[in-house]
Amino acid sequence: MNRILIIDDDKEFCEELLDVLKNEGFDAEFCLSPEQGMRQFKQKAYATLLLDFKMPGMNGVEFLKKYGTDLVNLRIFMISGSLAINKLLAENGLSGLVTEVIGKPFDVQYLLQKLKDIL
Repeated sequence: MNRILIIDDDKEFCEELLDVLKNEGFDAEFCLSPEQGMRQFKQKAYATLLLDFKMPGMNGVEFLKKYGTDLVNLRIFMISGSLAINKLLAENGLSGLVTEVIGKPFDVQYLLQKLKDIL
């Protein structure tokens, strides 16, 4: 299974990334809020989660704290423009949940290669 769920509040970013992923043969979908993402996750099986850190209402770390026990079998890539995200994940005991932190802006080819390597 290579289904990917993108959770990010930037619709344009999600649509562009979705197009790239689908063109590479991945089965991908996106949600614009953490709450919507969790509802989607409960309805379908996913192999990978691409999770934005900075979102209104609930950031990526808060999402992992709230739903982390439901996500243990996923490969999670945290997308963040902040260099402090690794420290924040460690302080909250969440480093083990996250496969990799990818900084924004990121090289799409790098992400694609990472996804191909793990899926």
